[in-house]
Amino acid sequence: MRNYKSYSKCHQGAGSNDPRAYLILKKYMGFFSKYNDTEQSLLNYYIEFFTNTGIPSPSVTAGQLLDRAIEESKKYGTYYLPHNFGDIILGESKAKEDRFEKAAQIFRRKLDYKKQEGVRNDDIKKWWNLYDVERKMQEQVDLFYQTALLISLNERGLSEGERVLELQKAYPIYGEATLAQNIPEGDDKPLPFELKDRVNIFLEKYVGNSEKLKSELNNFSSLNAFIRDKVKQGEI
Repeated sequence: MRNYKSYSKCHQGAGSNDPRAYLILKKYMGFFSKYNDTEQSLLNYYIEFFTNTGIPSPSVTAGQLLDRAIEESKKYGTYYLPHNFGDIILGESKAKEDRFEKAAQIFRRKLDYKKQEGVRNDDIKKWWNLYDVERKMQEQVDLFYQTALLISLNERGLSEGERVLELQKAYPIYGEATLAQNIPEGDDKPLPFELKDRVNIFLEKYVGNSEKLKSELNNFSSLNAFIRDKVKQGEI
């Protein structure tokens, strides 16, 4: 009750258009939220996204995925990575703490491989300068859609192998974020997460023209193989 009275007393001394009232309200409302400002913005974005794409119970779904993203981020110790971690990886900024520099050193060992896959410095910055929960949220959303497809395919009676092949044709698979028991090899193997933004932009041209994409995929074993070909050709 003390907080409520305190807020009421302050509010009485400030008009409804007084910016002090907004700041006080934001402070006390934030006290009861389990999310920080960035996480709350993510939640609002995905609620709107799921609403617009017709996902049932969009608020519940977005909240559950965000909670998992936060849990994963904390579990793997990446929750507090700085928002300029991409710059630190590339040596363009200096880490303020030794633990972040050590993390960057580990990542730098993978740079040659990632660049062979077509990853550019700008891709590293875009992905690793994100808030870590935003990265984890994108992974959770990918897995959400992959799970929905696999459940649908299972209900249609497809075997496990057939389900995996359909999944690989339907969605780009990144990193370890795959529900396939056996991680594919060769051009079918998971793509670096750093390519995600460029791939999304490229695939937008097929929105509303899925038959064209399906036709082009006939010559490839998976969507990942198709994407790798387009990266090599400079189309992505």
